[in-house]
Amino acid sequence: MKTRIAPKNNLCGALVRGSLAMLLGLGASLVLGADAADSEKRGSAQPKEFNNWVDLSVGGYFVNGDAAQMQRRLGVKRGAFGGIESLHMEYELAKKTTLKIDGRGLFDLHDYALNLDLTKEDLGFVRAGYREYRTWHDGTGGYYPGNQQWFTVPNDRLFLDRGEIYFEAGLRKPDVPEITIRYEHHFREGQKDSTSWGDTTLTGLTTGTTTRNIVPSFWDIDEERDVFAVDAKHKFGKTGVGLGLRWELGDLNNARQVHRRPGETQDRYLTHREGIDSDIFNVHAFTETRFSDQWLLTSGGSYTALDTDLSGRRTYGPGYDMYD
Repeated sequence: MKTRIAPKNNLCGALVRGSLAMLLGLGASLVLGADAADSEKRGSAQPKEFNNWVDLSVGGYFVNGDAAQMQRRLGVKRGAFGGIESLHMEYELAKKTTLKIDGRGLFDLHDYALNLDLTKEDLGFVRAGYREYRTWHDGTGGYYPGNQQWFTVPNDRLFLDRGEIYFEAGLRKPDVPEITIRYEHHFREGQKDSTSWGDTTLTGLTTGTTTRNIVPSFWDIDEERDVFAVDAKHKFGKTGVGLGLRWELGDLNNARQVHRRPGETQDRYLTHREGIDSDIFNVHAFTETRFSDQWLLTSGGSYTALDTDLSGRRTYGPGYDMYD
């Protein structure tokens, strides 16, 4: 069987991961330097208090057997991996202004994270971050014991990458309404196994039903979701009032890839593609009035509008996503 195993190249993801590696390395150097300088200022007689740290990890698995099943069960990659398990850096840029950096980068596990937090007391904050991790799947099909029939794909170690990029800013000034804006981009890309297997008659049976569904199939996953949100809160005397807006755009383009009757005269590939484009808008508001420790009056309302377009096709051909 022939199949595509690697997901599409994501230039944006590659650039982010490369920048993340540079930032984590720079962060590790700054962390060590900042703590060393801080230690010198206090002197050896004073107890040391470290606000910054770097945890390094190295590991690996050596497999004798089904590597795809091992990766799926344990959620790790076969072979060696390692990198920065956890990094935290905290630095006071100015009076009441703090920068925090948290990161993670386990290479060959495709486990990356970077969070930046710039906060100024009595004014507000700005936050941004990136998170990506990988899950592994087994593309092996079924087994028919009658004639020991077995089908598989050339590389059954499938994987699926999930991630998120976000930006958030908030105004937290006294006697001014609290305002928070946030943007999120979520994605899911790669391949995972499916339980809707293809059929074969190469079972050695001559009577009755000779067809068995044991030929492996898999999903091509390509999903993106963007979320925009604005929230505001303020207090008028004893009454707190809040208003929020949320707009979400989704684009899902997935395909189940099935190989039917491999090695037979009816050998063909089936692609069952499903698309969903969604547009969700929500506005919500609430009030909260406290008369005493025992009495509290709350009210709220929400309105949501949903617009969805469904699409899809089913094609047969000499290969996946090919017409005959």
